[in-house]
Amino acid sequence: MSDRDVLEKPKEQLFCFDPKSPSSIENQCMSRIRELENEKIKLERVLDTVNEGMITIGADEKILSINAYAKSFFSIEANPLGILFTEFVKSKQLYEIYKEALQTKKEVDHTIDVTNPSKKTLRVKSFRVKTSKESSPVVLMVFEDITNSQKLEKFRSNFVANVSHELRTPLTSIQGAIETIDAGDLKDEETLNKFLAIINRQSKRLVDLIENVLSLAKIEELEEYQELDAKEESLSKCIENSIKNVAVLAEKKQIKIESQLDKALSANMDAELLERAITSYIENAIKYSPIESMVTVKLSNREKEIYISVIDNGPGIEKKHQNRIFERFYRIDKGRSREVGGTGLGLAIVKHIAQLHGGKAQVLSEPGKGSEFMIVLPTNNLNSG
Repeated sequence: MSDRDVLEKPKEQLFCFDPKSPSSIENQCMSRIRELENEKIKLERVLDTVNEGMITIGADEKILSINAYAKSFFSIEANPLGILFTEFVKSKQLYEIYKEALQTKKEVDHTIDVTNPSKKTLRVKSFRVKTSKESSPVVLMVFEDITNSQKLEKFRSNFVANVSHELRTPLTSIQGAIETIDAGDLKDEETLNKFLAIINRQSKRLVDLIENVLSLAKIEELEEYQELDAKEESLSKCIENSIKNVAVLAEKKQIKIESQLDKALSANMDAELLERAITSYIENAIKYSPIESMVTVKLSNREKEIYISVIDNGPGIEKKHQNRIFERFYRIDKGRSREVGGTGLGLAIVKHIAQLHGGKAQVLSEPGKGSEFMIVLPTNNLNSG
């Protein structure tokens, strides 16, 4: 059929309904309305699955649409459609972003802090749209909660700064010792050996620091992706291996290690990682305990949790430090920590190993009365046989 044939046909044949039949027109209109409503429902369902807040606001400042994420974020339970934007979203900054977007044709992009009820950081993108020439402009506001990513970025920045600082100290000592030896100002073998000992000690500290940084990164990656290579093994055997690992260190300080172990307890665990955490606890207990004292290691089932405890007779820890000692590079006494060979990462590694096993790291201590460091594991991760 040619274009001309189409044009020459009676107009009524170009339509699928009879223009003289009101019922036919009404049916066609109702069908089209239903189609539009279905499309609207589909669009709303898609928007509700988006992990970003989306709000459209009219020129009269009333909400035209809002997705589930935005309603949840601002704790909106009632139907906000047709209500003033500021009535539900009580943020002066968001209102100013809306007004800016309404007055410009360009996209508005801001990062702001809101209280919700805790402090949150949002990245907000807004722009003005017009559905037709006759209609009033509408502002589409899209926001993303970037609180966690901001915290992570800050943490990474601080971590890099801390690592750089920790590396600088031994490197400076090594460099100074080498320059002194190279200058040939040493008058006797005893002085030379003193500087060689500095190089040896600080080199070991560098190696330990790098190994701990890499270990912590690996453990955190396992924790993030929940990739624990676990199988059921004896907890008492894991602890006994840890005690063997520190036997030489304990002998040097003439410290006796006593163990009180419930040998019936086993756990679904990565034995190598858990052994490392327990070894770290015992090493610290030996380093900070006086010569010829005792360190006690306990394994017990109490209050529906499993406790692996290492008790020392060291100087104890003040209350103000107890919530922070598991942080990376946190030291109570920096000079004392470096003197005993600490990197400032040992307890952070213990904490993440415990968390990887669904547990936690804790400490009970009182100045002058020693400390009890614990790894607490949930019973759903353990079995008693």
